[in-house]
Amino acid sequence: YNSINNLRKKYNVPSLIIDRTFQEAAKTCVLKFEKDKKQWESKNEKIGLNFGSNAWNPDDAVDYWESTKKNYNYDNPVCNPNNREFVSMVWKSATDIGCGLGPGPNYRICCIFFPIGNFSDQKTLKDNVLKP
Repeated sequence: YNSINNLRKKYNVPSLIIDRTFQEAAKTCVLKFEKDKKQWESKNEKIGLNFGSNAWNPDDAVDYWESTKKNYNYDNPVCNPNNREFVSMVWKSATDIGCGLGPGPNYRICCIFFPIGNFSDQKTLKDNVLKP
């Protein structure tokens, strides 16, 4: 959580509060992947879901998610599968987070960000994904 909140500071957005309900849902996400080898998909459009696999530690997943910013254009913003993790992680209006970890050495991590807005609206993206 510290890595994500430190990253959010870099993008001038508020820190997230740990939500136990989302934490449990994120653990379910990881367990589902371990069992079915499929990522859990939320039907709730207000949830941003980041999933990482084969990270050496949770910070590696955060670093990877941030690296997808290279696929984000602040001047002509579009959220897509190549930058969605970055967008979810730095979404200004998000207030809550819950993460779950699977067993090492190749960690599986799932983090839920809430609330997330309309990823397909450019104005909403500009208002919520800020330059560092």
